[in-house]
Amino acid sequence: MCRPNHEAIAEVNLARQGYTSYCPKYLKKQPNKPNTIKVLFPRYIFIFIEQFWSSILGTRGISRVLLANDGPAHLPESIIKELRSRELNGLVQLTSPPKFVPGEKVKTE
Repeated sequence: MCRPNHEAIAEVNLARQGYTSYCPKYLKKQPNKPNTIKVLFPRYIFIFIEQFWSSILGTRGISRVLLANDGPAHLPESIIKELRSRELNGLVQLTSPPKFVPGEKVKTE
């Protein structure tokens, strides 16, 4: 878990220590505003840990490590693969919700 808005800082410092991390991002589109790149899961970064992980606790940008019974919490690799499969140019492509659902009443002018 990262400090607020410190995902990029944490990624750089984790890489310096030899860790591989993944912080999925997406393009946020808003009418009448410029598009911005946002973190998909604010304050969270996925870290690939093989053995030692205690140095992560002192990493700049990291606030804490989510723990399970026997160490850092584990996320199935299939979830990361699914997120990466949705990426285009490094950004996760999110599907837009439909504007209308079948049977919904609409007002015409």
